[in-house]
Amino acid sequence: MHDSSFKLVVVVSAASAAACVALMAVRVVSAVSFHEPLHLITSGWEQESLFAIWKSLQGLAVYADPYEIPFAASVYNWLFYQSFAGVTGSALGLLTLEDAWIPTIARLFTLAGAVAGSAICYRSFVAVVGSADRPLKALSAAFAVFVFFGPLIGFWAITARPDVWALALEILGVLLFWRFHRSRSVPALLAAALALYAAWAFKQANVLIAVSIALFLLTRRDWKGFGLFAAALGAGWGLTLAAGPPDYAAALLEATRKGFSLAQMTRNLANFSVKSVPSLAAFAGLLGALLVSPRLKQAFHEDDRWAFAVVGVGATAVLTVAASAKIGASEVYYLPLSYLLALGVLVGTAILRAEAAGTQRTRVLPAVLWTSAFGWGANLAAVATVFLGFQGVLSVTPQHARNLEVRRCVEALPKPVFVDNLYLSLPWMNVGGPHFVVSYNYETDRRADFAFERGGIGGMIEHGDFAALVLRRGDATFDGGRLDRYERRPGPCGHFVAYRRR
Repeated sequence: MHDSSFKLVVVVSAASAAACVALMAVRVVSAVSFHEPLHLITSGWEQESLFAIWKSLQGLAVYADPYEIPFAASVYNWLFYQSFAGVTGSALGLLTLEDAWIPTIARLFTLAGAVAGSAICYRSFVAVVGSADRPLKALSAAFAVFVFFGPLIGFWAITARPDVWALALEILGVLLFWRFHRSRSVPALLAAALALYAAWAFKQANVLIAVSIALFLLTRRDWKGFGLFAAALGAGWGLTLAAGPPDYAAALLEATRKGFSLAQMTRNLANFSVKSVPSLAAFAGLLGALLVSPRLKQAFHEDDRWAFAVVGVGATAVLTVAASAKIGASEVYYLPLSYLLALGVLVGTAILRAEAAGTQRTRVLPAVLWTSAFGWGANLAAVATVFLGFQGVLSVTPQHARNLEVRRCVEALPKPVFVDNLYLSLPWMNVGGPHFVVSYNYETDRRADFAFERGGIGGMIEHGDFAALVLRRGDATFDGGRLDRYERRPGPCGHFVAYRRR
């Protein structure tokens, strides 16, 4: 009975994971071409990262004052920009490509991170669970695919952002810690700290798995291990902040200045819940089993693997729900929690199966397995609705033709041109610049009357600093600046309105 139920879970999870990979393949094809560079975005504010990568390639300051022209900000950590600039620069040079290929190469590097991350994820599952038979390894593989190619990660697997590589490095930290901490505790802790430092150096918010390991060491009263781990990470973070350029530390806090919103938190939590049904359903089933069986509760309580997963899930859930309230945040903040939930499900399933195979057979295992099968089946159905066009996004290709149309218009205008669109302001879209890929906080700060160089974009328009403007609407003002020095150019400019200086 138990074996047949578990086989059902494995079969449904494999089908669901395959559907996730198929959906990701369709999305990759829509966002990446080897025949021409596609001009589109795959996630919100991706343009900001692309501009920073380009600046790094040009030897320009990545971290700059957002109140000085061109009012841009780089809000992620140093290793993200350095690694992506290194990879894209090497590819551009090796293949003699122009800068317009930067988005394509950056997205492929992120996709490579998803592939590498899923392999690391699988190895970490096997390392923590310990001795696992073939069906449990198959379920581990399905969860590894789900974490890096499932609905929660979506287009983030093919976007120029640090989230995927940061998650992969966090999971590498778990793998290194768990595989060696019993036999070689000091090297294991230092290796894990190095991997987790690298995750932080990609994205400064990715510290939750480091917190989980630290809390686990505390719960096990491993004071020496905790002190070594905390000191190694703290030294890495502190030295980096101290050695960074002048605007570096302020840039890492730039994304939080818009504040927090209960509505944002609720939306992100709801999206996470809908996109994580396989892990949430199975984890809830495991918790239910512990409530009805004191013997199982004792068995779980004595297991270090379960303690690690539960500490991680609890701490990460609390911190992620709070962090996801930040204005501009998305459900991608929940990626570390998605991994830890999957880890908890695999560990709990292994413990339950071991108990069911013992002399005192448990009756709750079938119920947990059926709950798990339901979660995987629900995910399979949800992915199918995306393929059928009922929800979600299959393709971002239509953006390309619209952007090319506007770029042709921009090329025909006298320079310099201001374009009211972040992607169309990038160096390969508005050649010669200036490139106003403005900070996420720009509009908020302008409304708050912060002091910007030359009065911001609106002030530059009133001074006539641009030879031409390409705006979304034909209003009399833009960014608080009147268009008196400009006249509307006849004819369309794609879906924009063009102006020439009088």
